[in-house]
Amino acid sequence: MRSDYRTLLQLLQRELKQQERLLELLTKERVAVVKLKQDDIVKLAEAKESLLGEAKALEQSRATVILELSGSDQPIKLRELLGSCKELALKRDLERVGGELRKTTEATRELHQTNAILLKQAMGIVATTTAILRSAPDTGLPSYGEGGKMKEKTGASRPGVSRSA
Repeated sequence: MRSDYRTLLQLLQRELKQQERLLELLTKERVAVVKLKQDDIVKLAEAKESLLGEAKALEQSRATVILELSGSDQPIKLRELLGSCKELALKRDLERVGGELRKTTEATRELHQTNAILLKQAMGIVATTTAILRSAPDTGLPSYGEGGKMKEKTGASRPGVSRSA
């Protein structure tokens, strides 16, 4: 059974590294959202999806090992399982890594939620700005069209300004 607890420890360590990488990625994503860097946001989202898939696989492996170690057909928590670990040093390592994993996972979850809010706000800002630019009244002043080319003057003038002056 010692090797099974060691296997569990190795899985927890790998899972912790995945969560730390995900946390780092989410930090970069936050910066990209704040700076409205669309290309960076897309690249980071793709990398995030890949990491999430790997993290989910590790989580499932951990759950399977915990079930096997518990000898039960019902899922149990790591804390409950540690009572049956006879090797004190291994038990301490499992507790330490498990605690770090919980903290890192919570920080990752919070940052993900924050990023979702920031992204929603950024999209709102872009949509509002676009709506304002598209609905601007024709003032006769030169402006840019959708293709980035200067539009022709329409002949309308600003109130109180005479073109004959």
